[in-house]
Amino acid sequence: MDNKVFHLEAWFNGYVQGVNFRYTTTQIARQYNVSGLVKNLSDGRVWLNVEGQKREVEAFFEAIKRRMNQNIEDIQTKADYRRPNFNSFEIAY
Repeated sequence: MDNKVFHLEAWFNGYVQGVNFRYTTTQIARQYNVSGLVKNLSDGRVWLNVEGQKREVEAFFEAIKRRMNQNIEDIQTKADYRRPNFNSFEIAY
């Protein structure tokens, strides 16, 4: 897998907007070697688009789920390997 990294997209449903979900996700990202973005969607969901080594991405994702558990009702995910797209982790608007 030349120059490819593990990539995860997640769509969080529930009471996830207006509760510092994006800010908290960004703070958690600082503890892991991941890059990508988190964004509020117009339909009320939050979209996570993250990449890095599989173990780091999965640990980061689990940390978000633990920390924001009371706000999350459902999560849809899609994962694969692809070329890196990001240099840092940030909130997208």
